[in-house]
Amino acid sequence: MAKSYPLVAAACAAALAASRAASADTAAETGDSPALQEVVVTANRREESVLTVPYNISAISAQQIEAAGLKDLQSLTRMVPGLVSADLGPRVNSTNSNFIIRGLNASDQGSNYFGPNLAVPLVSTYIDDVPLFVNYNLTDIERVEVLRGPQGTLYGSGAVGGTVKLIRHKPDLGL
Repeated sequence: MAKSYPLVAAACAAALAASRAASADTAAETGDSPALQEVVVTANRREESVLTVPYNISAISAQQIEAAGLKDLQSLTRMVPGLVSADLGPRVNSTNSNFIIRGLNASDQGSNYFGPNLAVPLVSTYIDDVPLFVNYNLTDIERVEVLRGPQGTLYGSGAVGGTVKLIRHKPDLGL
């Protein structure tokens, strides 16, 4: 019984080597090699590759948004790890994004139900470099960038937890 383990190990190694060689042959015959497409983001307010940005960033393309069936900012949390949206009811959700990144969010303990919400959100939301304070429909969006961590230098004091950027498609002015 003790001698069968080396034989089983040798048989498994031979089977793995044969399957590896067969898959290499088929890839060489077809000439298809998986190519990754470069993702360009504007986290630093200039276009650069997502690999060179010094932030923890998630970028979602328009094709990914359409394939996942995302309709608004609240549904964006299904695609982005670590991005949570607090559901505070229709009155508050329609006027505020209520995003939470890394556990950072603002509470409105100083206001009552009928009073104004004076709390500054700790996750900022932008659409084409313009602050956004409502739940926006994801139509005509080129990509969404979610920057985690403090972004106060570029995006102000309301970006302690991070920033959600919506970049719309550029208009085609060719007549």
